[in-house]
Amino acid sequence: SIVNTAIKDAQTQSGLQRVTSSFRSTVPQVKVDVDRAKAETLQVPIDDVFSTLSIGFPVTYFGQTYTFAYVSSNGFLALGSNAGATAHLNGPLPSTATPNGVVAPFWDDLNPGAGGGVYVGLTGAVPNRTLHVEWHNVPHFTFSGSGTVTFELSLKENGDVRFQYLDTDFGNPTWNAGASATAGVERPDGV
Repeated sequence: SIVNTAIKDAQTQSGLQRVTSSFRSTVPQVKVDVDRAKAETLQVPIDDVFSTLSIGFPVTYFGQTYTFAYVSSNGFLALGSNAGATAHLNGPLPSTATPNGVVAPFWDDLNPGAGGGVYVGLTGAVPNRTLHVEWHNVPHFTFSGSGTVTFELSLKENGDVRFQYLDTDFGNPTWNAGASATAGVERPDGV
């Protein structure tokens, strides 16, 4: 299958270990479409947008329960508030500065408006459901003509988080392998 071929290819890349995929062709997949006209009307740069996502089940994260997440074009999602969900300037985690409630596999100045996409899917059954968000073949904003990155976060019903990386090579050492990205999690209060 294409997925197995991609995993085999990823395992040959230096710096990547234990590459796996949770993709299953029998699981419904949804592309998160960005309303470009609304973003332009609100004067939000087209590459720095977020989409409000109904998770599809309650997720307990740091003791609080959520049914919505704010998926950012810049490689993270936020729980609890959409404040800062368009942030392209990543910083250290945790931080009380917005955004908060961050789950960030690869927070950087990404530009799915120029290529690639952000996809979501659900797997499992009660009480083991999982939300998967994948940033697929997304270029960096700053480095025009760059390569692309592909990575995924999996958020389980019990709040467990897993990050998976297929390709983190932009073709420039300034950004390759997350050199300018932030990866991590924080509580909704930023602590």
